[in-house]
Amino acid sequence: MYDLISVGDSVVDAFMFISEAEVLCNLNKDDCRFCVSYADKVPVDKFFLCTAGNACNNAVGSARLGLKTAIYTEIGNDNNGKMIVDTFKKEGVGLDFVNLDKNGTTNLHAVISYGGERTIFVYHAPRNYKMPLIDTPPKWIYYTSLSQGFDHFQAELVVYLKANPSIKLGFNPATYHLKAGLTAIKDVIARTDVLFVNKEEAKRLLGIDLKENVPIRNLHLKLRDLQAKITSISDGPNGSTVYDGNKFYQLGLYDVPIVDRTGVGDAFATGFIAALFYGRSVEEAMKWGTLNSAGKIQKIGPQDGLQTKEQIEEILKSNPVFTPTNLL
Repeated sequence: MYDLISVGDSVVDAFMFISEAEVLCNLNKDDCRFCVSYADKVPVDKFFLCTAGNACNNAVGSARLGLKTAIYTEIGNDNNGKMIVDTFKKEGVGLDFVNLDKNGTTNLHAVISYGGERTIFVYHAPRNYKMPLIDTPPKWIYYTSLSQGFDHFQAELVVYLKANPSIKLGFNPATYHLKAGLTAIKDVIARTDVLFVNKEEAKRLLGIDLKENVPIRNLHLKLRDLQAKITSISDGPNGSTVYDGNKFYQLGLYDVPIVDRTGVGDAFATGFIAALFYGRSVEEAMKWGTLNSAGKIQKIGPQDGLQTKEQIEEILKSNPVFTPTNLL
């Protein structure tokens, strides 16, 4: 029996760190553009490959936090696919539901890192997703990034969840979910125990103009109307807010040097769910998620720096004042 099964695409990230660029923003800083010289050769200061993908990051991070973890993912029969499998083996992630697409390629992201932020070019190969045969229901499923064709799999997932009401669901809508729109994912949101989005994603789901200044409480309330039990909205340097149906909580970032933000959202969701798995409160879950993100943000790539249960508990023991406050 698995504690958690992550569901989503796995990826190899190709990181490129550059210094010759600029960021152009409007006056209120809500709309920014990352700019490089057009039709030019842009020098890369540093380059490396690593395994990634929302589900992959969650599976690796959950295993480090002590959960017995597996992943349902589709990978290609190539060197990048082998790299991903080797990572799962090293981290102790179960391979029971890893499917090798013998005629396909492994997904690839080109990650451009500049000034501590990143812009990601996403390639997801088309897949024929199919709900795996799971003999014993896990305690949690974490559902996230799938590419085109996710809708058929998602319908099977909803049926499986209805047949197994004891399973708790964490849902982090990703690129293709958001592109498909709210109608395409409303059934799975209605079955979700914890919905993880950032502020921009929340607006997209709700059909709100990204430039519109909407109080974060209102975003939570509108998402809650979709029947997700707990809603979590991250807001970059402002930290995170959570609504559990009774109270609104906010928690700022843990002050650490910022090296690379890639995967911080995955790290937060992973820590949050692990805390709930261990029977901790929502407030404690926010702290676990934030500290897991803080460990990751000090390292390059989405998995280096992900914390263990012991590391998080030791930091909390040394910093008792680091705790969420009520969102006014």
